[in-house]
Amino acid sequence: MILCFPDLDTLRLALTGSAALAKAGETPAAAGFDDRGRVWLQPSTDLPRAALNDLRQLGVQAARASPVPLTEPVTCWLQLFPLQREGSLAVTDRAPVLFDLPAEQLTDLVSEMLRLGNDRQSFRYLRDARQPSAAGRVLLRVIGPPYYSLLRALDGDSQADAPVAYVECAPGVWVQLGYRHPLGPQLKPRPGQVLLMRPPRQWTFIEEGPFRDIYEVIEFQLPYAPVNYREAALGRRLVIPLRLAQGGGADAAELWVLRDRPHEQLDALVHHADDQLLARLDFAVGDRDGQ
Repeated sequence: MILCFPDLDTLRLALTGSAALAKAGETPAAAGFDDRGRVWLQPSTDLPRAALNDLRQLGVQAARASPVPLTEPVTCWLQLFPLQREGSLAVTDRAPVLFDLPAEQLTDLVSEMLRLGNDRQSFRYLRDARQPSAAGRVLLRVIGPPYYSLLRALDGDSQADAPVAYVECAPGVWVQLGYRHPLGPQLKPRPGQVLLMRPPRQWTFIEEGPFRDIYEVIEFQLPYAPVNYREAALGRRLVIPLRLAQGGGADAAELWVLRDRPHEQLDALVHHADDQLLARLDFAVGDRDGQ
């Protein structure tokens, strides 16, 4: 079954005014647009009776075939709404901006922003699982990027390999800078996913993941400099005077000197100590000035 919506406003009313249609709109579909602005939509699943009744009340017609090719696949019906131009491009110094760029351009963009005084940068390196040999891409998250760096993305909008700048319109939903989705604040990705939106209807889902601080992969290359010092022998030995000083440490004593009645003290120790203690002791007898 193919559905014919008179226009996008009718599609929006269907998705926002009917719980049954909102649920049906979460499924993939194939779509096309004719020259009268009508939306031809082929759902991937059969719609429940309640959803069909709501569509009839909105003037949506069901057809066996479409007069236009249904060559635009969408992950859900909300993807049919094209992004609209945003009047303001202002980004505050606390707003995060997400740059999507080829990995080989990361060094230039990072060093440019460091030179302009912004080091609040973190990144994720991603590879296309469908093309393991293809070059990877980087998501660079910057807090309050310099306007000069934003211009790099804005000026290169028509170039395939130019950086793309996104701003967050809802948790986990990023829309290209300078655009807005009519229902952007109401979009909510599935847990563990992040959505990137580019005009007119290009949606890219990626896995949610942690960002690494840019300083983890930065190396500051120092210039070559002449070396004036060489390894050599000292040529003399160091003489350090020794002296006894009060230690004051808490280490247990390892040697005792018995001067007053030493034989009697040692005899008393032997009589009262156990075998384990005696096994750990050695003794020596010395004589000085008849003592």
